[in-house]
Amino acid sequence: MTCTHAGIARTELVKSGFSYTTLIMEEAAQAMEIETFIPLTMSAVKNNTNQIREKESEERRIINYRSTEGLRRIVLLGDHHQIPPVVQNPDLIRFSNFDQPLFTRMIRLIDNQQINENGDSKNKDNNASVVIWLDKQGRCRKSIADLFRYRYNNLGDLPIVGNQTEEQKEEDTDDMKEKQNHLLPQPYNTQSSSQQTLLHLNPFTRANPGFQYEYQFIDVGGNQPIELNLRYPQEKITILAAYNGQKALLREMIEKECSFNPLYGRPSRLTTID
Repeated sequence: MTCTHAGIARTELVKSGFSYTTLIMEEAAQAMEIETFIPLTMSAVKNNTNQIREKESEERRIINYRSTEGLRRIVLLGDHHQIPPVVQNPDLIRFSNFDQPLFTRMIRLIDNQQINENGDSKNKDNNASVVIWLDKQGRCRKSIADLFRYRYNNLGDLPIVGNQTEEQKEEDTDDMKEKQNHLLPQPYNTQSSSQQTLLHLNPFTRANPGFQYEYQFIDVGGNQPIELNLRYPQEKITILAAYNGQKALLREMIEKECSFNPLYGRPSRLTTID
C-alpha cells in the first residue's frame, strides 16, 4: 500500500476496524514527513465498549478509537543518500525543509541519542530505537560499485561479488583493456609532448573522455548499440528499468529500432529491478 492510497482509503479502513501492531515502510527516505505520518494513524483500536454512534442522518459515523494504541513496532527502510521526496514548491524546501523525510530526521535523532548515551551508561534504554546500517552490497561487481561508493561510509562488498575464478578475473581484465569506451570509470592516458601522464579525477567525475555522453549507451536506437559498443553477446545483456513505464518505453524502442536487425536483436531480458 502506498502512502497516497493510505491517505485516500484511511477513513474506510478505520471504519472497518482495520488494525495492526507492526508497520513496515519501504523507500521511507522518499516519503515526506506528512506522508509517513498517515500510515501511523490508520490502526484503529476501538474502546472496550465498542461504541459506534450513528446520527439520525446516517451521513456520519463516529468511531471512538485510539489511533496508535495497537501500533507497537515501526520499521522504516530506505536510503537517505539518494533522491529526497519531491516537493514542487521551492519555498517550502528553502524555508521549511519540507523535503526532509521522517526517515532522515529519525536517523539524525537516534544517532545523537546514541552519542549522548555513550557518555552516560546509567541512562541507557534497552528498548530505544536503533539504526541498522547495511554496509555491504551484493547487487553489482566491485568496479560498478566504485561509482557510488564515495556516497557511503565504508561501503564494502559481499563475498559473492568477489567470488571469481582466476580465468574469469583474467577475462575481465582483458575486457577492460580492450574496451576503451567502456562505461565504467578508469584512469585514462593522455599524450603530452614530453611524457605520458596518468590522470586521476575526483571519484564522482573520473571517467573516460566523453563520459557525459556515455549514458547514451543504453539508447538502443543510437548508432552504437549495446552489442557493438561494449562487445557483449546478446544472450549476456539484461536491461533493468526502475519503473514499468520505462520498461515499456525501452521495449517499444527495441522492437522499433533493433529487433529486425540480426546484428543487434533483442537483449536476453528486459525487466524492472524488483
